Order: sequence, then C-alpha cells, then structure tokens
Amino acid sequence: MDRFIKIGAELVQVSEEIYKEYHKMARRERYMDNDIKVGRIEVDLETEVSVFIPSKEDSLLKGINRS
Repeated sequence: MDRFIKIGAELVQVSEEIYKEYHKMARRERYMDNDIKVGRIEVDLETEVSVFIPSKEDSLLKGINRS
C-alpha cells in the first residue's frame, strides 16, 4: 500500500516505517502543544468520586515557584 505524507504543499510517497514515525511525531507535537496544557477530570464510576488533575504545565510552574 502506498503511503504519503504532506511536506509543504506536496504529497511525498514514503515507506511504511517513515509514515508511522512521521505520525508519531505529529501526535507528540499535538501532545506538547495541547494535551499537557489542559487539566482534566477523572471520575471513579464505582465510588462516584471525581478528581481534578491540573495540567502538567501548571505543575511545572508550581515547582519552579517553590525554588
């Protein structure tokens, strides 16, 4: 199966290995740009307890401010 990635305005055919690595890098970039900057709520359905988990960015800033 042919695999393509977009580089600039051009689609470039690549191997399966390059295709997978490219998409892992793209997902990592989204994680760094978005996911760690947003807090989340986890809910235990059995105990019906919810816990707010702050963003990792907030956690890092708190650690720096303590120093």
